[in-house]
Formats: sequence, structure tokens, C-alpha cells
Amino acid sequence: MKGVRATRAFVALAFAALGADAAAAQQNSFAGQASVGASIVSAVSVQKSQDLVLGEFRPSSAAGTVELNVLESGSGASRTSSGGVALAGAAFSAAEFAVSSHAGGPVHFTVVLPPAITIQRIGGSESMRVDGFRSNVRQDCGAGASASGCTGSPYTLLVGATLHVEPGQRAGNYVGTFTVTVNQS
Repeated sequence: MKGVRATRAFVALAFAALGADAAAAQQNSFAGQASVGASIVSAVSVQKSQDLVLGEFRPSSAAGTVELNVLESGSGASRTSSGGVALAGAAFSAAEFAVSSHAGGPVHFTVVLPPAITIQRIGGSESMRVDGFRSNVRQDCGAGASASGCTGSPYTLLVGATLHVEPGQRAGNYVGTFTVTVNQS
């Protein structure tokens, strides 16, 4: 029995010593903290630089359309009318968006345009439908860069659409908004 008591006493002293060493270690330990931060940036950014302006026109007793087409080459847009709509005034423009990569290099993306929106007369309840949204992307090279030397962003995204005009549509300024989504692919 004496051997068992001696072993128990030794084990108890060993645990006490370990506890004392741990307590002493805690008293001699110091801790420091640091913050961790990270920023996730989108690979592509889109910024509007010009609104879609369908311009002035005159309706008649027949329905018609005003189409703003973005040109395949160069910059800008063309405008035509059909049905009972006559173009008036020369001011019109495609919507224009700057699309760029944070890395500055080539970026692959797809453009999602709305199927249709409604614009409303300011100060009234009359509206017109805008649909047939279409786009064209142009790569913007710096001054003096050759076409083969322009391999990165930024790009200019041009957007056009078709406006549907009802017979005898009431005169006034019509406004609305639409969203362009650019998805990196």
C-alpha cells in the first residue's frame, strides 16, 4: 500500500508542477493582434458616358417607329423612322458606356440588354414602348496605337433601340431608364 500511496503522491506532485509551469508560462506570455483585410474588385467596370437620345419626331394618324441603330464600324449611330412617324431635328445619340478591366488587359464579356421598357411623358400619363435593344462594342485604343497594338481595355459599348409611337401620340418629353449588364465570361 505504501508503494501505491507514494505513486499517487508522485503523480499528484507532477500534475501540480505541470499546472505551476503552465501558470508561469501564462504569466510570462504576451499576445498581439493584427487585422486582416482584403478587397475584392470586379474584373470589369461599366460607367455610362452618354444617354440614349431618340431625338425629335412628328407622329401622325398612323402608328410608327423610330429606330436608332449602332454602327458596326466607327462610332455613333444612325436613325430611321417607319410608318406614320417623320423625323424632325438632327440631335440623337446612342447610349454609350465605358467598359474597362481593372487589370487593363483584354477582357471577355457578354452584354445583357432589357427586352423592353416603357418611357413616360413628363407631367402626364402617356407612355411609349422601347424595345429591340441592340449593342455594338468598340475597343478604344490610345492615340497613335495601331489596331494590332490595341489588345486591352477600355471598350466603348454603344446601345440603340426601337421606339414605338402610337397614332396621334401626345407631344412632350418622354423619359425612362434601362439597365445594361456586363458579365465577364
